[in-house]
Amino acid sequence: MHYLCTDTRSRSVPHLSLSLPLQVVLPVNLSRLVWNAQKLFHVDVRAQTDLHPLKVVGDVKELSKRLVIVRGEDSLSKEAQRNATLLFNILLRSFLCSKKMGEEHCLSSEAFEWVIGEIEARFQQAQVHTCVCVCVCVLSGVW
Repeated sequence: MHYLCTDTRSRSVPHLSLSLPLQVVLPVNLSRLVWNAQKLFHVDVRAQTDLHPLKVVGDVKELSKRLVIVRGEDSLSKEAQRNATLLFNILLRSFLCSKKMGEEHCLSSEAFEWVIGEIEARFQQAQVHTCVCVCVCVLSGVW
């Protein structure tokens, strides 16, 4: 419940207004991953799921902790990490909430674990390393 209140307050901050277009470019297409999991694991959306709501909440929380962009234990690094992943974590918690997983997507435990693993893998793939940025700058003559 604490995260839902925090997410609501964060979205109401003027510089974080959600007046963006509906199709915002994100590192992971969550709806496509859920659809792929439904097809891959032959999920029947009319059947009951074996996915426990507490497992969903715990797994999403652990996933949020593993999605690291800025490494470090000092206060500045922690604040930069929180700012870098704020909107993506809000999206994760709202899209992968236990009610949606149980009622709308009806994913099994195995399918949900696959989705969590794919989100983490795709997020890591989407990160650009500093050496790539330096190479682009050198090759374009900006440096």
